[in-house]
Amino acid sequence: MAKQVAVEMRNISKHFGSTVANHNVDLDVYRGEILAVLGENGCGKTTLMNMLAGIYYPDEGQIFVDGKEVTIASPKDAFDHGIGMIHQHFKLVDIFTAAENTVLGVNEKGKFNIKSVNARVSEIAEKYGFIIDPKKKIYDMSVSEKQTVEIIKVLYRGADILILDEPTAVLTPQETQKLFAVLRKMRNSGKSIIIITHKLHEVLSISDRVAVMRKGEHIATVETANTSEGELVEMMVGKKVELNIERSEPKNAEPRLMVDNLCSVNEEGATVLDKVTFTANGGEILGIAGIAGSGQRELLEAIAGLQPVTDGAIIYNNPKTGAEENLRNKTPIQIRDLGVRLSFVPEDRLGMGLVGSMGIADNMMLRSYRKGVSVLVDRKKPTDLAEHIVQELEVVTPDVTKTPVSRLSGGNVQKVLVGREIAAAPSVLMAAYPVRGLDINSSYMIYNLLNKQKENGVAVIFVGEDLDVLIELCDRILVINGGKVTGIVDGRTAKKEEIGFLMTKTEGTEE
Repeated sequence: MAKQVAVEMRNISKHFGSTVANHNVDLDVYRGEILAVLGENGCGKTTLMNMLAGIYYPDEGQIFVDGKEVTIASPKDAFDHGIGMIHQHFKLVDIFTAAENTVLGVNEKGKFNIKSVNARVSEIAEKYGFIIDPKKKIYDMSVSEKQTVEIIKVLYRGADILILDEPTAVLTPQETQKLFAVLRKMRNSGKSIIIITHKLHEVLSISDRVAVMRKGEHIATVETANTSEGELVEMMVGKKVELNIERSEPKNAEPRLMVDNLCSVNEEGATVLDKVTFTANGGEILGIAGIAGSGQRELLEAIAGLQPVTDGAIIYNNPKTGAEENLRNKTPIQIRDLGVRLSFVPEDRLGMGLVGSMGIADNMMLRSYRKGVSVLVDRKKPTDLAEHIVQELEVVTPDVTKTPVSRLSGGNVQKVLVGREIAAAPSVLMAAYPVRGLDINSSYMIYNLLNKQKENGVAVIFVGEDLDVLIELCDRILVINGGKVTGIVDGRTAKKEEIGFLMTKTEGTEE
């Protein structure tokens, strides 16, 4: 029996000024299938899906739904044709319930009745295997529950073609398995599911076919059962890429940073760190795992002097002098004056790490301008460093001095930031999501750089969201939930399910 085509995209092109986001893309989506869309950063996969969802409008080309040409100029047009998109960043009103968020913006006939909406939400959830309380407020929900509300919102509006953008980015392994079970049920009921993702093992696990994008063009669509990770990566980047992280054994590992009963509260007075205790050794990579918002960012900021500490100690063992220094409540500048080299790759790269209006060379200079001995700024060394980073990390930019970093793609911005921090030759390198927004090739480049730092005796603290990478890269993995350490496991023997359990565990533990 021939498969029924749900969506056809023909010769789709989209330009943003002189930048070509998509060029003559052809793509088919069948009824009752899960199609994964893969590609490097900036390859045009999200732009293509945004045109199908009505967020962008194509400059050229045609879109057909069930064989009929349609015009999709807005998300409302998309819904009218049964197409809905679930974005990576949720669009929910915190003080509303699941049902209220679901019906928000829907023009229903007759008088509004919240009881009937609650019943309809429960009916949809039961049909596909979701677990959700329609009366529960969004601010009381876990990340996976919020994602469930977003999916139900789309289903409530009658969508049978669903686009999910990085749906597992913030989920535990157990939550990911539950989501995949639901998606399979939806596929078996005749829904068309499109997943934008960069996790190759998940692509092979959940999808029926894989569409590969490269530099704005559709390279190929292949049957998942007939391909492999290596083949997919080669199609994505246009060359063979070794997907191996060579983890060496720690040599002469000695305590470099000792955190003892560290406590901190945010501006609202809520506890964000609760008696956090661990040791980071020089010559090893310590991973930090946790659901988004569990205190990872606050922990790194507290060590770097950016987050106030209410109790506890942060002891730094200076490798040059052998002296111990308590970093608690010192400013970042005071910490540097002590000779402590903490390099911090923040989660918000443009908000905290770089100045968007400045070029790469000037952003390099932010690390060294205080060392100047005259009123004139020496630009040669920062420019040389910028050019070195551009070459080593393959940063795509027209110019290292004139082009503002805000005009670079997210992945290239991240490369600039990571390169600058590593170039500071730290003794402790803290990296929060250093490969977020990077393609496969660039990600493995960063992993290898972190391994080199480890081999040079640096204590590397790596916060990541991909558990497969944490297990493959890190020597030990600290798991945090609700500001508490719930476990510390050996990276060589840890299982994803074990870490996933610790990510949702509420009781704290000590090393």
